[in-house]
Amino acid sequence: MSEFFRKSKRGRGKAKHEILDRYLKAFFAIQCQSVTWDTPVLYVDGFAGPGTYKTEDENSNEEIGSPIVAYQAASEHTLIGNFNAKHNKILLIFVEKNAALCRKLEKNLARLQSTKTEVVREVVRRLIHVRGWLHPPLLEKLLFSGVQFRVVNDDFKSYLDQLLSSENEEFSHSPMFVFADPFGYGGESIPMKSFKKLMERQDGKWLPTEVFITVMDGFARRFISDSRQSSSINALMGYENWHYLTEQDNLTPEQRRTEFIKLYIDNLVQGIPKALVLKFSMRNNNNRHVYHLIFLTSHIKGIKSMKEAMWKKTQNATEMVFSEWMENRNASESIIDKTREQVARCLSELIKNEFSGLTVRGSKLELYIWLETPYISNVKNNLKKLFKTYAINSERAFEKIKYQFPGEPKLLRGTVNRDEDDILESILSESLRSS
Repeated sequence: MSEFFRKSKRGRGKAKHEILDRYLKAFFAIQCQSVTWDTPVLYVDGFAGPGTYKTEDENSNEEIGSPIVAYQAASEHTLIGNFNAKHNKILLIFVEKNAALCRKLEKNLARLQSTKTEVVREVVRRLIHVRGWLHPPLLEKLLFSGVQFRVVNDDFKSYLDQLLSSENEEFSHSPMFVFADPFGYGGESIPMKSFKKLMERQDGKWLPTEVFITVMDGFARRFISDSRQSSSINALMGYENWHYLTEQDNLTPEQRRTEFIKLYIDNLVQGIPKALVLKFSMRNNNNRHVYHLIFLTSHIKGIKSMKEAMWKKTQNATEMVFSEWMENRNASESIIDKTREQVARCLSELIKNEFSGLTVRGSKLELYIWLETPYISNVKNNLKKLFKTYAINSERAFEKIKYQFPGEPKLLRGTVNRDEDDILESILSESLRSS
């Protein structure tokens, strides 16, 4: 990890940037290996800021922002040299509506780019000195950056509307990752309709498009009963179907938070084919929820890569969450045990409870793990041993094994991985066997 990143901010900001850094390296790696694209691989940061920030400690270095994280992730990736210099590249677009912050960001990025160029030149000089010559393809790989950036002085919504305009064909066939990390909950800044329009650009074709959003639901929930904030929350939620939450006086703050973000996700995926979502909760030094990170994609590869990035920072066995309180107090009793054996045991209990009375394939269990639990599916062999008595066919691959779990089926689960036909089919087959 770069020296810039080691000096990054502490707490939830640092955790968020670590997740972004890990995911972008995977995203760029996958897209760089593809020969499909004749246009740039696009990264858009909607609230870029100046790139660096002053810390409370005057003696410490400046903290880095998401633009530096993204630039480092792109330029440091080892596959960057595999790009075709004439066509393919990564283009980082940083949108910031404050002109002064734009100028500072341009200076920070130019300085970083210059430093990287000098390092590459020094490497080339030393290699030539040692070898006496340098193989041309290797020289091209070292010298070709493949990473370019633009700083755009504009409002994020306005820029996104321009980017997705039918008249703008510059990036109409580019893989795209959009990071929207505003300060505040105002829906005017990150209207849901813009994200829906972004996902619609796929239009039935395979065009990687992913969104990573900071949803400040901790603040929005607090002002949900304030009629003056209705238009802002309408834009945030995409619809007006959230008003019922203001009438639920019997809900605890935690229950209201859960209902709010669940409704946000339901609204977000509505009308988007094959939409897949992950959420990650961020808590402050008092262990109070502040915001959610929401990741939206239409491909399981994206889910797996982001889940693995989030897995590194999650501290809880029931939901993906990072808490400054846990980190600062080293509350090990609240932090998830990530050993394979323990993960397999926890997952086996979740799966047996979720799929009781049903017959399901291992492939469906794997999807459930990725989408519905805080865990990643890296313990399939462990699960095979734990579920040995439930297997009703013999297959080597976990994904092909059918498992029949004892107990009564729960029809109303609300999970995204299973539909009514699967449940009814299991119930019918069980009834036929018993009769």
